[in-house]
Amino acid sequence: MTSSRAFPLYRILPPGGPRTHAKIHHLYEVGAWDALSRVADGHIPTRDAATAMMAVEGAVRGGNDKAAEELLWTLERRFPELAAVVSTRARLRTFQGRYAEALDDARRAQLVTPSHAMATALAVRLGYDVDDATRADDDAVDAVARFPLSADVLWAACRECSTPRQYERLWHSWHAAIDDDARLVTAVRPLAAAAQRAGMTGAATTLYLRAIAATATDDASSDAADTTTRTGRRAAWAAIRDLAEALTGQPYFFAAGTALGLIRDGRPLDGDDTIDVGVFESDWDRERLVELFTTHPMFAPRRNPLSHKVGLLHRGGSRVDVFPFYVDSGRLWHDGVFVRWHNDPFTIGVTRVDGMELPVPYEYEDYLSDGYGDWRRPRPDFDAYTDDAPNMHVTWSECHRLHLVRRAHRFHANGNLAAAERELERAGAAPIPIS
Repeated sequence: MTSSRAFPLYRILPPGGPRTHAKIHHLYEVGAWDALSRVADGHIPTRDAATAMMAVEGAVRGGNDKAAEELLWTLERRFPELAAVVSTRARLRTFQGRYAEALDDARRAQLVTPSHAMATALAVRLGYDVDDATRADDDAVDAVARFPLSADVLWAACRECSTPRQYERLWHSWHAAIDDDARLVTAVRPLAAAAQRAGMTGAATTLYLRAIAATATDDASSDAADTTTRTGRRAAWAAIRDLAEALTGQPYFFAAGTALGLIRDGRPLDGDDTIDVGVFESDWDRERLVELFTTHPMFAPRRNPLSHKVGLLHRGGSRVDVFPFYVDSGRLWHDGVFVRWHNDPFTIGVTRVDGMELPVPYEYEDYLSDGYGDWRRPRPDFDAYTDDAPNMHVTWSECHRLHLVRRAHRFHANGNLAAAERELERAGAAPIPIS
């Protein structure tokens, strides 16, 4: 069984339950959601809840709602105490735009298993779609107090933070539960994101500096991962195909690192978990785009109070950023939260990749040179928010300093002390004993 997860050894098994079981494990392990979604249309053994839930996950991520619904109802009847079943239905409802029903499911999953962190994370996130802001904020603070070390809960609560008061409440809730700066390394990313979104950039920077100082001579583990990232090339291709379908009739183009991967490598870049899309200012209608993706079954919009872009989560796990490209002083620009990037004016052409004609900048030589310099040379450590990008301009210096300190923290957590020291020096941070 262990080998079958990495290799398609199920093919040598005779038809029957063991073959189906092994096939589900393999497809789940390699993230082949489309193939797993098709398997879910067949007869799925449900005595083993864990294996059946893998098939459900494939159906959800692959967009096979009918199979997912049928399997979930079967599993709920067989395992009424399994909160994962109900919380997965809540996730499915979010992509269907049925937020109130999804919140009811998430809260029911919490009642079934109060210790189920994923159900709590879903309830927090959906509360901001359905409830009034006061109740949603209260639920987020309570969730952080109960699950201070859960990445899912922390990200759900902190991504929705938009005011200094809410940040202070989240921070005090976490700190009251974990009164130990050495453990801050496990939560600093979401907590700092909450501070940044609340406009408290200095507080976010201080959190990273505290985390570095607290673990300077400690072997603490890396910080809490954002569980929606690193979904792989299969997921990126699925998102690109669904974007091409969803944006039919809407002028757009693939931009930045996504354009680089498609043009240079004929595929999404390895390790790039965000799909970048551009729309010219003359074609930009943010409300229409949000409505389009809210009603599209494969995407769920994601809020960011600091950005005018349209942020999305694809069912397969990839993130999508849709940027407006606008003209300023004869150049085309698009904005991040604290930087913006320029390009010489360009038109839209197509590149033929994997049987699809995908829109990209027609003058791609100039476009990619603007953003990457020698774009033909792969640079796995490239950071578009630093002077790695020749066309980057800082628009919010305090937040850019936060980014450099965040980089220092990541290098420090990975044991690259020299790089951490370099980033702290670039940020002008006070000397910290990190070695």
